[in-house]
Amino acid sequence: MLKFAMALVAATLFVTPCFAQTSDAAAAQTAQSSDVDPARLAAARRVVASNGSSASFRFYVDQMVPLFMAPIARAHGLNEAQTQVATRLVSEEMLASTDELVELIARVYAIHFPTEDLNALADFYESPLGQRLVTAMPEVMADSGRVSQVFAEQVMAPRMQARIRALEADGRLNP
Repeated sequence: MLKFAMALVAATLFVTPCFAQTSDAAAAQTAQSSDVDPARLAAARRVVASNGSSASFRFYVDQMVPLFMAPIARAHGLNEAQTQVATRLVSEEMLASTDELVELIARVYAIHFPTEDLNALADFYESPLGQRLVTAMPEVMADSGRVSQVFAEQVMAPRMQARIRALEADGRLNP
């Protein structure tokens, strides 16, 4: 049971930062500040309500948490059933925080865009084209991820291997 609990703690500590592009405390503090103009924040909330932020987060949790949990579970010696339970618990906890995260994202939008731009963005996302974009985005992102993985494996890996071999041949990788 202790190893299971430790794996959950490790997962929470490891996975949560993966959902942010930065761990900069100043960015979080800025997003949480109450100095945001209420009209601007209302417009920003419209943007995130219509642009699929909640659905994107749910999609990301569904796709990424199992990937992040696998090495953590192995490191803590969890069996398959324990790994599934730990993955479910981490996912549930993250998904339970969706509204809180969406509010922080709205604040970020409100900080970076004037009210007029936020209303224009919301108008776009609420339009038929904007809704088609929102609806297609999870599949576009999944396909983009698969294309990127294939590109990394078939194009970038051979290129990097060739560069490493060239650096080795030149003696630049040898101490």
